[in-house]
Parts: sequence; structure tokens; C-alpha cells
Amino acid sequence: MGYILSNFTANIFGLGNAATPLGIKAMEQMKQLSGSETASRSMITFLALNTSSLTIIPTTVIAIRMQYDSVSPTEIVGTTIIATVISSTGAILIDRFFAYRENKK
Repeated sequence: MGYILSNFTANIFGLGNAATPLGIKAMEQMKQLSGSETASRSMITFLALNTSSLTIIPTTVIAIRMQYDSVSPTEIVGTTIIATVISSTGAILIDRFFAYRENKK
């Protein structure tokens, strides 16, 4: 659980490079818990959320905008929050759709 939360926290603050090793560790831990070579439902959901861009404060983009003397480097935060909500909602809906479809079989 610690690796999952750490990965989500790093992603929320826009630290993609720091989040990657934490995500790999989280997947390894979930694989051990499932005891199977195939991906479990929790692994698939974690991957869907992880790749859907869980970013609230895009620190890397803000730093780049500051480097190039942007007048308002943080004005991208609102747009980032909207994009995160849309992409995460889409990822969860698609994940749940396929989980429902799989359980119906």
C-alpha cells in the first residue's frame, strides 16, 4: 500500500520520473500478493489510474515555464486539474466496464 500511495503522490505533484520506480515496486508487491503470473484486477486498475495522468500540480511544466520567463507559469494548474479529472474518470469507467464484462462471462 505504501508504494501505491507514494506513486500516486509523486504523480499528483507531476514528478513522473520519481513515480516510475515506485510504480514498478507497487506492481511487484501486488504480483507477490496475487501469487499469479497474470495481472490481477487491482493491478489492472492501478495501471489504468497510473497511466491516466494523475497530476494536480505539474511541477515540471511550471519549472520549464519559469525557465523561459513565462508571465504566469502556474496558470496551467486549472487546465491540468480538468484534464486529470477527465482522464482519470475515463480510465476508471473503462476499467470497470471491462471488469463487469469479464465477470459476466
